[in-house]
Amino acid sequence: MKRLPSLLFSLAGTALLFTGCATTLPQPLHMTAGFQPESMDAVYILPVVDARADKKLSLNLDRLQHNMADSLKQKRYQVVVLTDSKLVAGITDEDLKDPSTDWVKTIGPSESRWVMALAVGELSRKLTFGSTGNAEVNLFIFDKQTGTVVWEDKGLGRAGQGGLLGMMMVGMMDEAAIEEAMNQVMFKFPKRQKGT
Repeated sequence: MKRLPSLLFSLAGTALLFTGCATTLPQPLHMTAGFQPESMDAVYILPVVDARADKKLSLNLDRLQHNMADSLKQKRYQVVVLTDSKLVAGITDEDLKDPSTDWVKTIGPSESRWVMALAVGELSRKLTFGSTGNAEVNLFIFDKQTGTVVWEDKGLGRAGQGGLLGMMMVGMMDEAAIEEAMNQVMFKFPKRQKGT
């Protein structure tokens, strides 16, 4: 009988441990009250905005856009990938962070409601005895119906490799840093339930 209380405490502790481990996604920097990403019927993804001040390092924007679309598809979102670079010509990071209602209502195709934009704010590298890539991306979701930004977040990525191998893989470190930054923001999207 003396073992019963200790067994009950063990079971209660295990139950608390599993309750504490319930999956709650981290929140973005900004999300409009009442907005539920799962409710988006179709997400129109603009071409990636290259908002870097220094554009010397090459960047595969198309691949980044398609990786973002694949991430959303895995979470059961319906996506439409927009490939016309004219849609983002002249857009800066500041335009995305503080847009006017009228501007938001004009982005993307006329039939779209939810428009997503990813902006690369920084991509830099450091080459010593090895290499390190650093990246910053900003993600925005616009609701054209209300003319507002309903979701805004930032991801920071860093990737490195030491030694001669790292020096030879410098371009790969840049790509890995960008991918890490993008994955940080995409991770926060909840997975849609089947049939929604």
